[in-house]
Amino acid sequence: MDNKYLEKSILSTICYFDIFDYPLTLLEVWQWLFTDSPINQKVDLLTVKKTLEDSQYLNDKLSFKDGFYFLKNRDDIVLTRLKRYVISGNKNKIAKHGVGALKFLPFIKLVGLCNNSGNNNIRADSDIDLFIYGDPEGLKVVNYELKLQREIQVFVCKDDIDLKKFGVGLIRNIIKGNIIKGNLDFVRIELNA
Repeated sequence: MDNKYLEKSILSTICYFDIFDYPLTLLEVWQWLFTDSPINQKVDLLTVKKTLEDSQYLNDKLSFKDGFYFLKNRDDIVLTRLKRYVISGNKNKIAKHGVGALKFLPFIKLVGLCNNSGNNNIRADSDIDLFIYGDPEGLKVVNYELKLQREIQVFVCKDDIDLKKFGVGLIRNIIKGNIIKGNLDFVRIELNA
């Protein structure tokens, strides 16, 4: 991959996550790297690291603190991310307990927390995002919303065809998220493709 293109890809990735006040670790920059080039070449972790360290273009626009990369003058989002991580841990425990009954529904193969819930980046007033792989017929989301006292957004797919409709972004999010039931053996995706 062209070095200038890689620099812009790294910056685009960090800018996107900045919208959510979410600074990234080196591993996250690499995993979530936006690579919409026509060639769509893979980039190894060491190349991303070296580019972050050596690029004057990126050094003019980015800062690094406590293991996180973020836009200049946005140091406060490091503490925001750490605080949200604590909130997420508590809320995810509640969510896992609250939707625990889903584990026993035979027609559901996988249940996971995704989006901000799965990334441990939720605020106290955040909703809960669930991904369900299987047939949710008979699932009464409102019962779980009442139990958790939170809105639940459910992403459902019944088979591999439905799964492909969600796109790589959501699937990456599910992989990185918190699995309540099942496993991801059926998902075939390259994280940095």
